[in-house]
Amino acid sequence: MSTGVGGGGSITTDHHSRFTGTGQSTRAQKAARRRSNESPEARQRRLERNAARMREKRAKETEAEYRLRLAKNAEANRIRRQNETDVQRTLRLMKNAARQRLRRASETAEERKKRLAKAAERMRVARAKQPKVPKPPLADRLKGY
Repeated sequence: MSTGVGGGGSITTDHHSRFTGTGQSTRAQKAARRRSNESPEARQRRLERNAARMREKRAKETEAEYRLRLAKNAEANRIRRQNETDVQRTLRLMKNAARQRLRRASETAEERKKRLAKAAERMRVARAKQPKVPKPPLADRLKGY
């Protein structure tokens, strides 16, 4: 039976080899097959192990490594957002808003205080970086009133 584009061969082997580049499975494909067959408990354990590993990795990273990771993430996000459609953008913003509402609804008073302090610090830094534009004198601003 023909697959269309490539000509002869069976659907399974021809289709598979066209996407992998070879007739053999890659490590990522094997891992994906394992994940698709895992139980909910096994999935939970795997996710917990991954989260613990990432927490350890982030705890060990230096400030320079942290800044580099943030810069790479920011660039990847910028590129992704450049290429997204209006529908994708709307969905992303809706998900972000829902996530923020959920986070704020369940935060403690101390967490809220910490979040607002961080936001205030970001605003101070942003204002400090802005070029200083001189304001006209008050008398000039009040003309016409």
